[in-house]
Amino acid sequence: MERDTSSPEAAAGAALAEDPPYSEGSVWSVQFMQAKPGRTISYLAYLRSEWKPLMEAAKEQGLILSYRTLIAPLAHAGDWDVMLLIELPNMAALDGYNERLRELGGGLASRRNRDGSQLHEPMGMKLLREAILG
Repeated sequence: MERDTSSPEAAAGAALAEDPPYSEGSVWSVQFMQAKPGRTISYLAYLRSEWKPLMEAAKEQGLILSYRTLIAPLAHAGDWDVMLLIELPNMAALDGYNERLRELGGGLASRRNRDGSQLHEPMGMKLLREAILG
């Protein structure tokens, strides 16, 4: 089937289909959390003592590329104030990811296995692909 390149829009669309303006980069798991009232510092301390060692171990094992913790003031009552980002090399890295992370977490002898649910409320999650513009 021949492409219609008679109009500028059609020609641009055909060019983009052949040579996309980006390449696929890493994948980001983004979790939005809301610390319970008056518990933000406690939640961040929990993340430092429980989540960070797990992320460091996952990084050492090559399971993840990097991780970040971002904080922001609440814009409204249902908003997030802590964002957890985990960078994975690609979508294939998600295959068996939760199981490998559980195994890794179970092997960390220094973990106290405290439940942080009393400190925060999950507000949502997104899975994002980095678009490297080229």
